[in-house]
Amino acid sequence: EIDYDAVVDPDPDPEDPAPDPDPIDFGYTIEITAADSGTAVAIEDFTAADLPSNNQIYAYSNAEFINVETNTGNDRITTEDDVSINFVTGSGSDEIIFGNNSGSTLVSSDSIDVVTVGDNSSGNITTNGGGDILTVGSNNSGTLSTGSGDDIITIDDLATGNILTGTGADTIELGSSANLDITTEDGGDDSITVGNSFNGTITTSTDNDTIVIDDDFQGSVDSSDGDDLVTIGADAIVTSVNTGSGNDTLTIGSGSNQEGTAATIFTGSGEDTINIGNNGFTRFDAGADNDIINVGSNFSGTIETGLGDDIIYIDENFVGTINNSGGQDTIFS
Repeated sequence: EIDYDAVVDPDPDPEDPAPDPDPIDFGYTIEITAADSGTAVAIEDFTAADLPSNNQIYAYSNAEFINVETNTGNDRITTEDDVSINFVTGSGSDEIIFGNNSGSTLVSSDSIDVVTVGDNSSGNITTNGGGDILTVGSNNSGTLSTGSGDDIITIDDLATGNILTGTGADTIELGSSANLDITTEDGGDDSITVGNSFNGTITTSTDNDTIVIDDDFQGSVDSSDGDDLVTIGADAIVTSVNTGSGNDTLTIGSGSNQEGTAATIFTGSGEDTINIGNNGFTRFDAGADNDIINVGSNFSGTIETGLGDDIIYIDENFVGTINNSGGQDTIFS
């Protein structure tokens, strides 16, 4: 992260004039206006920004159909609302701020970048390597793709653009009513937190991941191998959940349901803990090894205990089915 406020003169000279409030020594300030725009069939190449220094680039409203490529240096790019420019940044830790209604795209280098995007954006953001920080407003439809590094992604409500992260321990926080897919790669313990009414899929890598989804989820989760912690809120309609091998903890809130009649929840091998809330109607397979299964009241689904000596705790009014697949299981009701 570029901490502009942290740069101070360790031994200021009282005879010197007051320092510039912006501690970054920018070589050039470059302005882009609507007059620089191209057309949909003839994109304009804006070459003035290709300078090997720390540059400030400012784009005014209605600038569009423009390609901008920066050189080395720690650049700061700011656009007003209603700007659609294709930015490619060179090496250096850049700060990028896109206004509302942005159609601008970004492809950055393998450095630590800080990217802020306003509401109603549609441009794709690709940050490549580095521990990047992305903060995106509501109603985003652009795809966010980060490369290697421990990235932090925060997106407001109503997002529809997919999220793809590279290797590293990534943190993703997503607002409510999102309709998209999240995919992370190997190389770190990922943390994903999603607001209510999420519709989509979450696929994480073979690490120890944490996934928390609020109420009214509809979709699927595949956390792959590793000791995963998966929590799904109430009133979920589950297409599938697969936590892979490892000692997983899976919690699904009350009122959960499923699409179709086949087994939809698999915890794989490992000593798993499964918690199913009240009024659940799901079919799940606990897999091999010694699992602990806690079932709330009024459960009407099916439990496949799998191999191993499992312990099952059942609350009142159980009307479901338990199938023992091997091992010495113990049931408390």
